[in-house]
Amino acid sequence: MGAALDAVLLDRYLARECTPGEWRQVIRWMRVNPEEGRCLEHLRAAAKRTVPIEVVPFEMAWDVFATRVGIVRGGSAREGSGRLGKRTLRMELPSGKQSLHGGVPSKRSRSHQWDAHWHTRWLASGIMLFTIGLLLLTTHRLASRKNAVEHVYATSARRSAHITLPDGSSLILAPLSRLTVPSDFGPRSRTLSVTGEAYFVVEPNMQAPFTVHTGGVVTRVLGTTFDVRHYATDPNVRIIVTQGRVVTGPAHRSVTLPAGGIAYATDSSVVSALADDVHQYTQWTHDRLVFRHAPVASMLVDIGRWYGYEFRLTDSVLARQPVTAAFDLADPKSAMLTLRDVLEVDLEVDGTIITLIPKRVVPRAVPLQRHFPESSPMTSTQVGR
Repeated sequence: MGAALDAVLLDRYLARECTPGEWRQVIRWMRVNPEEGRCLEHLRAAAKRTVPIEVVPFEMAWDVFATRVGIVRGGSAREGSGRLGKRTLRMELPSGKQSLHGGVPSKRSRSHQWDAHWHTRWLASGIMLFTIGLLLLTTHRLASRKNAVEHVYATSARRSAHITLPDGSSLILAPLSRLTVPSDFGPRSRTLSVTGEAYFVVEPNMQAPFTVHTGGVVTRVLGTTFDVRHYATDPNVRIIVTQGRVVTGPAHRSVTLPAGGIAYATDSSVVSALADDVHQYTQWTHDRLVFRHAPVASMLVDIGRWYGYEFRLTDSVLARQPVTAAFDLADPKSAMLTLRDVLEVDLEVDGTIITLIPKRVVPRAVPLQRHFPESSPMTSTQVGR
């Protein structure tokens, strides 16, 4: 090549855009001019550095190199026929120096020393795209995990469901209830959620507690039998333990409930006690509804859920009266007659709507009662399986 250098060719060499013939031409020149060749390689290698000490624009580096080897850059080179001519290079310079090998940058070059390095821009863009991609991937995986194999069981009015879970536990889901079983439910993870009422018989597993989420209340067991209830009309979650024991309550406060215990919990409090007879609350699993000192209005809501009726009561005083009664779930007609006799009302039926008209308007001084023998024959049925 000689002493006079082709700036356009060197620009293409630095941008790695030269042809094999041009590359050999530059190599021959570097062998003839080893000191300038090392300077050129330093300039070429600067584009591959990742942690610069100083950011120097390509125009400055080029001017330094041109001063070193005696080139006068032409207009075509300044415009940059190669890709590198329009970018900036990171130059790792010794402390205190402003040039590549002792050259003095021009005044115009110093005006560009705060330009962003093209590698830095590329790296920042890459990090941003990677972060966005990671967030999208995480969101997609979470959505797929939630929606892929999640099992939801729901019952309608007058229908209950007997369900066996993958870990061997079983439950009876009451009418108008909903059970959600996550896709990862199994021997190592036994967490689910219930809305409405369910009676659980849990298989023992010391390694994985059985956890039920209901209305902001968490109930954990290792192996036991219990009932949990929370309908939209219920002010709190009711937990009944018939065998074993459970830990229940809101996340920040819980109590241990033994067999025969009953608890009423919300998302902020829990109250527990030992019941006289917890089995009265679970008689629905044997086709019986048993109420002891329950408000009439509350009893009508439960009966309506099991028989598929909507009850309307015109007497607000009667609605607050406590009542003790039992109903046969297998015989709706007998249940309506029982309701009529216990409340002493007339029944007006319009489809599924039943209006209760009291025969008396004077408030009762004693609770309404009608007892059924515990040995009354009942027909066992299973629906909604």
